[in-house]
Amino acid sequence: MYKYCLLFFVILSFSCSNTSELKTRNIVSNQDLDRGLLLVPNQLTAPNSFKSIQLYRKGNVNNPPIITLNKNEKLVLEFDELTSTSGQFRITFQHFDQNWMPSNIPEAWYIDGFNELILTGGDTNSLSKPNYFHYKAEFPDNTLKFITSGNYLLNVYDYTSNTKLFSVPFYVTEQIGNLTS
Repeated sequence: MYKYCLLFFVILSFSCSNTSELKTRNIVSNQDLDRGLLLVPNQLTAPNSFKSIQLYRKGNVNNPPIITLNKNEKLVLEFDELTSTSGQFRITFQHFDQNWMPSNIPEAWYIDGFNELILTGGDTNSLSKPNYFHYKAEFPDNTLKFITSGNYLLNVYDYTSNTKLFSVPFYVTEQIGNLTS
């Protein structure tokens, strides 16, 4: 009987989930960067409950996450959250220098408008297991415009707890000249 109780508690402890996963996740390390993934320093990897995270230039999911300054190009963020209840998320943007260190320029110098998007009510999947919600956001929009080229991190937070969940890099370029041959 003792063995069965012990086995039950061991299985129970491994099957319960809590927010400790969010506290133990690491910012991307140099070892992660060596694996050749689109990872940058200061990027926070997603918890296990977030899947299929994609950031791409609108038009084709295979487009890299690069937009050109002062053009009507948009980026699309899509992800799935494995859960049975819809969540709310807050998205912010942070400018970085060429070495992916936070830049010292004021927010008003790289963003025109609000540095925040609210994402709510994803689309539910009821056709298969596991249950999940699919979320999609497009930016820039009429409340947010990038006014400085450079490296950026898109940060996704849980709206209620303000816990940073994950971040994804993207780039804003600008055409300052033409090359001719």
